[in-house]
Amino acid sequence: MKQLTTRSNKKYWVLPLFLFIGMAFFQCSDRDLEFLDPFNFVNNDFENVGNIPTVNDPDPAPVIPPLAEIIEPEITQVVITDITGATTPADITPANQVVLSDIEEAIEALTPAEQAVFAAEVGALSADRIEDILNVEDALSQETLAAVEALLENPDMSALFPELRLPQPVPPAAEWGFDLLEEGLNARLNTLVGPCADAARAAYDQAVTRITQNRDAQLATITANFDRRTQEAATRATNRTTQVITLYEQRIQNVQIVATGLLASASAIQPLNAALANRIRLFAFVYVVSWKTALTTGLAADLLAIEAARAADIAAATNARNTAIAALTTAFNTAIAEANAILNTALNACHNQGSGS
Repeated sequence: MKQLTTRSNKKYWVLPLFLFIGMAFFQCSDRDLEFLDPFNFVNNDFENVGNIPTVNDPDPAPVIPPLAEIIEPEITQVVITDITGATTPADITPANQVVLSDIEEAIEALTPAEQAVFAAEVGALSADRIEDILNVEDALSQETLAAVEALLENPDMSALFPELRLPQPVPPAAEWGFDLLEEGLNARLNTLVGPCADAARAAYDQAVTRITQNRDAQLATITANFDRRTQEAATRATNRTTQVITLYEQRIQNVQIVATGLLASASAIQPLNAALANRIRLFAFVYVVSWKTALTTGLAADLLAIEAARAADIAAATNARNTAIAALTTAFNTAIAEANAILNTALNACHNQGSGS
């Protein structure tokens, strides 16, 4: 006899099985959700923003100041060479004796007051007086300077003595200014909230920081270049001043040696030919005064030219700095504008997704 099993008996064990499986899935699901991180919004739109191109900042060429020239005529050297070391009238060529006579005659054509100045100066001419004329600032009176100047207005006389050639002055240097203008950081939709917008703003802020740091680093380099160039300009001016003063002093010494040699020859010839000796002293006196005037005027012109060159160098350095900063400002503004545009686009995308979330 078969035993019959009804369906109603199966439900008593099937139902607990489903409940057990269901509870297992429910517990597993709860456990997985506990360790699931919320979605993080990351904005990579600004990765290539922030590198400002390196601004070109070349060194300006230094300004070379034009310096004065003192040209001594060839005939002057011929006369000096002939007279120096002479102990008798025969040691001086007839041609050069004529030159000395011409100087005396030119002085005799001046006013009596001017002739008296020459007579007094030549009569008192000595090695010490020559040294004073060359080295003491006010050793010559205005009347003496005027008398020598009147003599040298005669072209035949000026052709016998040093000629001062002053160069064209350095043109005044002009500096132009600049305004450092920065693009406003005013992207649109800045009031949008939510993790998407926050991520965009965080990436934007990082980009602006990179842009600003890049700008500041280049600005520091530009400023350092300017400081170096101004110091170099000052150093060049100092060195040039030392050089021209040294040259001036060397020329003073050379003139003193030459004039003292002429005076020695005049003293040697004095007992033999007093008139010729007096003409040699006249020549020596005009030679000393003309050189002193040329050297003093030339040195003053050189110092002014050196200072003008220094000012021009500083102006060029200032303009180079301003040019570089203007280019840097333009690059900075361009980068900021690019960042603003990217932020606007990112915020618009967040807005279209729904309140920035």
